[in-house]
Amino acid sequence: MTRSYAQEPTLTTDVEDADADGSTSRPSGPGRIVDSSDRLLRWLLGLTAIAFVAITLGPSLVGARVFLGLDVLYRFAPWASLPGPHLSGQTIYISDTVDWSIPALHQIADRLWNGDYASWSSLPGGGSPLLANPDFGVFSPGRWLFLILPTWFAPGWSKLLETAFASVFSYLLVRRLKGSKVAAGVAAIIYPVTGFMIGWTNWPQVAVACVIPMMFWSVERFVQLRTVRSAVPIALASALLLFGGFPAVAGQTFYLAAAYLLVRTIVLHHRELKQCLRDIAIAACAAALGIGLTAFQLLPFAHQLLSDTDLTYRDQGFFTNTPIRFMLSSVFPRTFSGNFVVNWASPQDVNAYVGAVVVLLAALGLTRILTHRAYRSVGIYFLAVVAFVVVLVWFQGPWTDWLDHFPVFHGNPIGRIRSQLGLPAAVLAAAGIDVLRDAIAERRADARERSVSRVLVLVIPALVTVAIGIVGIKIARTRYIGMATSKWPDVLVAVIPLCLITALIWMSRRWRVAGVGALGVAIVAIGVQAVAATSFFWPTSPKSEFYPSTSGIRYLQKNVGDERIASLGYALRPNVQAYFGLPSINGHTFYPQPMQKLIRKIYPGSFQSSTYSILSADPQQWFTSPGLDRLGVRYLVGSPNSAEPGTVSTPVPIPGDVEPIAATAGSFEAQPGTTYRATVPAGALRGVNVPMATTVLTKVTATLKTATGAVVAQDSIDVAPGNWTVPIPLAAEAPGAAPTGPTTVEVTVDQPATATKTAGGDLRVQAVRPPATSDGARLVYASSGLVIWQRLTALPRIRWASHATVVQDDASRLAAAAQGPRDPDGVILADAPAHQLGTASVAPTQLDVQQGKGDTLKVRVNVKTAGYLVVADNVQDDFSASVDGKHEAVVPADYAVGAVYVPAGTHEIRFDYAPRGRSVGFVISGFSAVVLIAAALPVAWWGRLRRRRRVEVEQAASD
Repeated sequence: MTRSYAQEPTLTTDVEDADADGSTSRPSGPGRIVDSSDRLLRWLLGLTAIAFVAITLGPSLVGARVFLGLDVLYRFAPWASLPGPHLSGQTIYISDTVDWSIPALHQIADRLWNGDYASWSSLPGGGSPLLANPDFGVFSPGRWLFLILPTWFAPGWSKLLETAFASVFSYLLVRRLKGSKVAAGVAAIIYPVTGFMIGWTNWPQVAVACVIPMMFWSVERFVQLRTVRSAVPIALASALLLFGGFPAVAGQTFYLAAAYLLVRTIVLHHRELKQCLRDIAIAACAAALGIGLTAFQLLPFAHQLLSDTDLTYRDQGFFTNTPIRFMLSSVFPRTFSGNFVVNWASPQDVNAYVGAVVVLLAALGLTRILTHRAYRSVGIYFLAVVAFVVVLVWFQGPWTDWLDHFPVFHGNPIGRIRSQLGLPAAVLAAAGIDVLRDAIAERRADARERSVSRVLVLVIPALVTVAIGIVGIKIARTRYIGMATSKWPDVLVAVIPLCLITALIWMSRRWRVAGVGALGVAIVAIGVQAVAATSFFWPTSPKSEFYPSTSGIRYLQKNVGDERIASLGYALRPNVQAYFGLPSINGHTFYPQPMQKLIRKIYPGSFQSSTYSILSADPQQWFTSPGLDRLGVRYLVGSPNSAEPGTVSTPVPIPGDVEPIAATAGSFEAQPGTTYRATVPAGALRGVNVPMATTVLTKVTATLKTATGAVVAQDSIDVAPGNWTVPIPLAAEAPGAAPTGPTTVEVTVDQPATATKTAGGDLRVQAVRPPATSDGARLVYASSGLVIWQRLTALPRIRWASHATVVQDDASRLAAAAQGPRDPDGVILADAPAHQLGTASVAPTQLDVQQGKGDTLKVRVNVKTAGYLVVADNVQDDFSASVDGKHEAVVPADYAVGAVYVPAGTHEIRFDYAPRGRSVGFVISGFSAVVLIAAALPVAWWGRLRRRRRVEVEQAASD
């Protein structure tokens, strides 16, 4: 077979080469004799990179810290109740990494170590995909480390590997463009610390963005070498872009890389139209094969987005314009892109950092375009990319609306295209480094060129320094919303290096060492400014704060089993419970539309965003909710510090029967360190109300003791300033927990507060009992920041239904599932059952859940009559079912969940996660891998293979 159609060019290093635009010039990279100053600068580059990693990632790499902003946990129950102090001030807008990606990555790794390829999780929101789609970027260059390292240890090393990957290919791209080793090293430092790479740390966005340099390097290499084999890296880069798990950034990169391929092919080979078309076709095939490698994840992901997920909230995403002032984050990162939200913008959505020194170097790099001293088409292209991104992000208008009709651009916040700013900035800055090196060496082709270049090298740094200095002084003197109290440190870190570099460049006219010093200062300043840009934003936490367990969490782990919990308010920070293996109807995940509609019908205010759901903090309205019953919600998990809905600080009352309270016989000042007592009669108890007035935030603690002094229950509540009847839950109503004799309530405060007393001089308290007629719940735990209610009417998550109710109208069926009367033995269907069912409620003799979570659910039943096995998960789509090994259809049930028909008798039932497109995807991925392996093999290997076959044929003929 023919393996190539163009001879690979010979790259020389000791003669002049023709540049990409046809002119002849002395190469500034491989062609220049490396002198001692270059060696010094390369050492300085290495030391700067090492110092940056040591300062920003070092503690996380050695296990002294965790590279996550875990302080966000301590804003919510139960962790807010843990003794401190705890790190604070890191933005809540990094919470996605804490409540979404890390619990999922932890689950994936844990299951893989136990021999289970975790395609599906049963834990958040009724179940959601894991490895079935690329959301978590597990196969990206850095995040695969989560599969082999402890979850707490992996984030720092993952970030280092992503940084190194991006650095290597930034270096290789500049070298492929004939940049010097020093210039390539500078690009390698710059790209990983640009704004997008900083802001989206620990998100899959960065897992994609770290591959962008590889994509452009692979395209440039292919354009130069023009062989089939040289197209293989394009395929690998395409696959890694999609494996990263953020399609918007991957799609934008494909668009811009395709444009780069066209520009470079036309510029280099425009006289060979047929060969150009062949080049483009081969590159397109390589990209298609790379996409094919990801088909086993990509096809299920596409099916999910197109059919199951409501993305209408993104329809106007393209038109999210960023205020122009945020452009200044490119130079002054703390000024307009701190750990806070300005108007609508989260910090990662406005961070455009490149650095003041990079701006100066990039401006110098433009002179290389003007003087034909580099690949002019490359410089012009990257300059056009910068202009394109700037217009879309900051100057969007009717002139850009047409782009909203393009795939990827439509329905995605256009601010994410900041991901494409980093590489142009790094390449142009690398060109600027070589401009300075040339100026120092004073090697020019003629006097005119030498004169123009010298003037530009002197004038441009001065102009950039003055401009940035003026802007810096202005913002330092102006009031604005920002993180830093003082703006001057941010300004000085940006301006002082510019002044030093400019002064040294002017001094280099007489002293060559000053020019070398300018380069050295530029290299060090890039590192210093990068530290300043990341130190206030990159999150780290003590190892002890990595998802600490509490007694309440352990109670749930022991008792929930295969059932489900629901969060009241922000207790357990929904989706964090998945880290602890707790199934929850709430979560931070993409919900299938039926489940989302059902949850909204149960509680219209449930979705705080399209992917984030909670329940109201008042537990009583959920005790007997039919919708939660059908979804298998066995436990409600709240916080004693929750406020009543619609208020800011009014404590949620304890549901139950409130006993009469003794008359007031005066008030007194309760003091910290003193215990105040009251006696309450024996019997089941849900808590006490303590009338109290506070002037500052006060922690009030109640302890319930028997006559012998044994502690029955204890809990605390934080009371905001004001006059309150302070409700303190005490779990003393469960069988065996209720005291049988008189009990004493002991109350303490940590701040002075005004309390009232009875005529006998005791503290005045009010007991709250379970109602005489059950309200459908039991308080089973109240301590350490959590209040846990067991719902007595909840149906099993996996249950038997011996009869069915058919409701064909969609809206009526939704209302019946969410609010209709609870039927323990029935199921709601959209269509009449295909098989005859009984009319009476007949419980199964046996229903044994052998495996209740994960990709496969296994249940054994022994039933006297036919019926349905109902699984209250998102199993309507992408799940197959079998009864005794024979396929059986999954029937939509209770509006959002699934059921399978089971005849009378003893049977084994399985539900298996089988996402649409995965089987075909594995075939496509395998085929793509085989083709790419064949394409990657050297031509000589195929020649040897042909010769070997020829010899075998000749030997067979002679025999």
